Amino acid sequence: MTSAEEASAQKRKQRLQALALLLILGLPFAIYLALQGELDGLAFFAGATYVIGMGIALWVS
Repeated sequence: MTSAEEASAQKRKQRLQALALLLILGLPFAIYLALQGELDGLAFFAGATYVIGMGIALWVS
């Protein structure tokens, strides 16, 4: 494996770890709020859009 391939693989691994961390931290909190009745449909949609947007931003960076 060349140095460029190793750097690319390392960057891909870091992006996947960051995305997984974002989902691991965000999803249980959203579920908790939904179960407490504090999260209406619009707020859940906004939160989901944020998580998806951050995931896409991490993936493209």
